[in-house]
Amino acid sequence: MKFIGFTRKNTAIDLPEEDSFGIEEHSDASQECVSKILEHLRVIQAEEGRIGRDGIFNSFSYANQHLLSFNNWRIGPITDYLENDWLACVASAGVILDHILYYGYIGDCGVLVINEGGNLVKRTPNDVEKTSNYLKSLRNGSLFKDPWRDPMWRANVRREYRNRTDNPYAYGAFTGEPGALKFVHTGKAHLGLGYYVLFYSDGMEKILFSNDSIGKHLAQYGLERLEEICEEVAQSVGCKAEGTLVAVAVE
Repeated sequence: MKFIGFTRKNTAIDLPEEDSFGIEEHSDASQECVSKILEHLRVIQAEEGRIGRDGIFNSFSYANQHLLSFNNWRIGPITDYLENDWLACVASAGVILDHILYYGYIGDCGVLVINEGGNLVKRTPNDVEKTSNYLKSLRNGSLFKDPWRDPMWRANVRREYRNRTDNPYAYGAFTGEPGALKFVHTGKAHLGLGYYVLFYSDGMEKILFSNDSIGKHLAQYGLERLEEICEEVAQSVGCKAEGTLVAVAVE
């Protein structure tokens, strides 16, 4: 397999060691968490010789548990969901074994599979979309044009929606909170020769899905100049400078 990885902002990328891949978002939390997912996957593979969807889920659970210890040490108890709030991150990760992709994701990170002709084979849903759409209907009460700049808005969203298993509009993020595991999704996909697997963060969605430029480029040129093409698409559709991508060519 061949691979490339790049980030358009400060995001942790764990590039392949053998057949494991992953990305996570949000500074210190991701630095602590991203390596734990793949570390656990490699232990499972070494000890059991297989991964499977359970192995992916258990590795995400292992990383979330590690982040609980990290947040207790670094932050202490959550008191206001602002200055005294736990560090959080979202993630996608996977393993390719015998042309089968086992993957997992949480939040608005995702996994995309494209075939040798540049056509979409699989795209994971954005698990934060339902939260975002619902919150848009509540924004009129904010004093800010961008409600996320309102400290009270931010605190309320984190308190009422993050990892809340009793809220139908909730979203998931690794913090160490046990509720995060409800929002971990896993799956598998069979890969043919010439397929591409893309692990991406939320900042890449508009670039990857606004048109068919990425699929056409992969079909014609493979991974060569993929970062440049992504930047060209970003400029054409007006994307902010954010987002992370790990792209894998299956041979």
